[in-house]
Amino acid sequence: MKTIFRILGVLIFTSVMITSCGGSSSVERDAKKVAEVLCEEQQLMSKASTSNEYKADAMNLAAKAAALQEEMESKYTSESEKKEFAKALLKEMGNCD
Repeated sequence: MKTIFRILGVLIFTSVMITSCGGSSSVERDAKKVAEVLCEEQQLMSKASTSNEYKADAMNLAAKAAALQEEMESKYTSESEKKEFAKALLKEMGNCD
């Protein structure tokens, strides 16, 4: 269980630090894509904390999030783009159910 929460924490931290290139609409789309995965992972984590039946799903989603993280890190590089992405990601994370 601690491993799952560590993975979630690392993914959220790294996602905030991810950089961005292209116009703001690209940043917003990418932030929304990352936020959707992270929100889904948060929901699974809360279920997994009460039942082990969701543990495999949470691990699969963590792998998906890690692949998405790699994609974003290779796509975005400058410090200003990182800040823009982080701002967009935080806005999208506010929409989690």
